[in-house]
Amino acid sequence: MNQKLVVVSVVGLILGLCVGGFIGHLATFTVTETPTDEDSYLTTDQWLEGIKDDTNQWIINEIKTENIEKHLRYLSAEPHLAATPRDNELAEYIKQHFLNSGFDWAEKLSYDVYLSRPDPDKPNKIYIRDSSGNEIFTSQHREEFGSNVTNFVDAFNAYTPAGEAWSEAGEGVVYVNYGRVEDFQELETLGISSKGRIAMMRYGEIYRGNKIKNAQDAGATGAILFSDPWDVAQEGHEPEDVYPNSWWLPETGMQRGSAYLGDGDPLTPGWPSTKHAHRVKPSEAG
Repeated sequence: MNQKLVVVSVVGLILGLCVGGFIGHLATFTVTETPTDEDSYLTTDQWLEGIKDDTNQWIINEIKTENIEKHLRYLSAEPHLAATPRDNELAEYIKQHFLNSGFDWAEKLSYDVYLSRPDPDKPNKIYIRDSSGNEIFTSQHREEFGSNVTNFVDAFNAYTPAGEAWSEAGEGVVYVNYGRVEDFQELETLGISSKGRIAMMRYGEIYRGNKIKNAQDAGATGAILFSDPWDVAQEGHEPEDVYPNSWWLPETGMQRGSAYLGDGDPLTPGWPSTKHAHRVKPSEAG
């Protein structure tokens, strides 16, 4: 798993928890503050500006690095794929945090969402075979961290179709840098077509779903996404330079994520996926 991306996303969640507490503080502050005669002559913007200054200082005083580290370690300790027991544990953890921070009310809401899961019996793999059809290389589908985590999730990109794509050695695979539109255009300029080939692209610069869509638009029959050490292991790839001794990705690390190009639940585009919501067929989902 790309620890850098995980750290960034989890820190965003932690800051979200902090901001929630700050909003509660601000609401309490503005209600209980008693206006003075001088306040009567202030415009709304001027009065709020004074409150903002006080609140900003309160925020600075309340943020503690040890609390951020505590939340971060708990939230990132185990895989938490959507709708799994661990995912529910984290939702309860966040709910309790809001209640403990002084909120009067917080609850968890359930939604019926169309999820994508890897097939444990048919993991995603890359095979290289010789002219006789013998396999001379098989890629891994999970990391080798020596971890005791039992709810491990095989490497996959959600909402990508299952299937196989084969190519002849030296002919059917084309490297397309980050898989951006301009990368495919550059290949066309060089007289290299992606049509009927497997597009090999590195993560970064744009969303993974757009990479796959760009490859499809260029006529590719399949896509291979990989993490370039230049992007995810910038301090080296020795054990002391990568996870678990650093936040950089180790050489066996693989990203997981969604390739869905829409918003929300694919079966309820544009509206909440509540129990009685109208749903489109999976074959019609964008």
